[in-house]
Amino acid sequence: MKIDIVVPGRFHAFHLARELLLQGHDVMVYTNYPKVIVARFGIPATQVVSNLLHGLCSRFLTRLAEWVPVFDPEPLLLRWFGEWAARVVRQDSDCIHAFSGVAHEVFSRTGGAQLPLRLLMRGSAHIREQRRLLLEEEQRCGHKVEKPSDWIVAREEAEYAVSDTVVVLSGFAYKTFLEAGVPEHKLALLPLGAALDSFRPPAQVAAARLERVLAGAPLRVLLVGSFSPQKGVLDFMAVAEACKHIGHFRFVGGVARENRWLQTAAGDSIEFVARVPEHALPAQYHWADIFVFPTIQDGYAMVIAQAMAAGLPVITTTNCGGPDMVTEGSNGWVVPIRRPDQLTLRLQWCNDNRDAYAVVCRKALEAVAVRDWSAVAADFAHIAVSAQSQ
Repeated sequence: MKIDIVVPGRFHAFHLARELLLQGHDVMVYTNYPKVIVARFGIPATQVVSNLLHGLCSRFLTRLAEWVPVFDPEPLLLRWFGEWAARVVRQDSDCIHAFSGVAHEVFSRTGGAQLPLRLLMRGSAHIREQRRLLLEEEQRCGHKVEKPSDWIVAREEAEYAVSDTVVVLSGFAYKTFLEAGVPEHKLALLPLGAALDSFRPPAQVAAARLERVLAGAPLRVLLVGSFSPQKGVLDFMAVAEACKHIGHFRFVGGVARENRWLQTAAGDSIEFVARVPEHALPAQYHWADIFVFPTIQDGYAMVIAQAMAAGLPVITTTNCGGPDMVTEGSNGWVVPIRRPDQLTLRLQWCNDNRDAYAVVCRKALEAVAVRDWSAVAADFAHIAVSAQSQ
């Protein structure tokens, strides 16, 4: 199958493209990343078309917007990338897989004897549900929260309409599209994966984790991603404060300028580690005893898959891919959003019942509840074939 992947950045697209290539598909990636960076993910330069100027301008304009809040570069950047992609994608491709926000121009193009299959990747919940949840979070924390504008809501809903199939990443995201009125026949579910070999802990790391747990050492509690209200960090901070006598809390990732007040408010209850490249992430997961991800909204949450690949029990919320991966009480727990009290109770149970929690740790190590990227690529190809036959 001849597949064009259109992605402004990286997300999970590079992993998907690599595995599709390995499975014999003719894949081209259209991105604003340099070819040399894409090559690190196993994709030959011959299979990449890069808009480097867009990537450079995106970095500059995004940084400028942090200092000039009234300036919104999103319409310019998304239309620019979409118009560029519409010009350069192959006219004879069988399938164009474009990420939401930049798909409108590509999917709306005319010409050619037959339009390719148009698969839209939506990496979050339906955009209206995403905005509703983030507006609630803004009111909850009393600070401005980055959320979808009227412009991007209208643009994405137009993309949903013009696409042949909207690909979502979790049962939670799937449900939000159904509730928004998108017909089920237009939706496809594609759970993601992780590099299992990279994240799997060495035997000595797994043994040391169990030894710490059984010895009653302070629990090592990890969160990875971005320190933002969308990721539920208000609740993570509350849990860290309530449980600082039983655990050491670590966050690994970025803190945007508008969210630095959260880092200041966290004080010394959380250790902050700057963002690390993906190849260095396994060491962070190997440090931990448990992964806590109290997200308000995520289409999937790849960090949960990474944590599970690293054999960590997970405590997360209903609003992500966690419920699709967590077996309650076996490899983790799922709680409602905005319930730091329930998160605290779960962590307290882990601390107070060390023998029982060690059993959970062993189960999480023995039965990894995520798949590798080759399985994701095979499912994607199946989705494309099924959509073509409709």
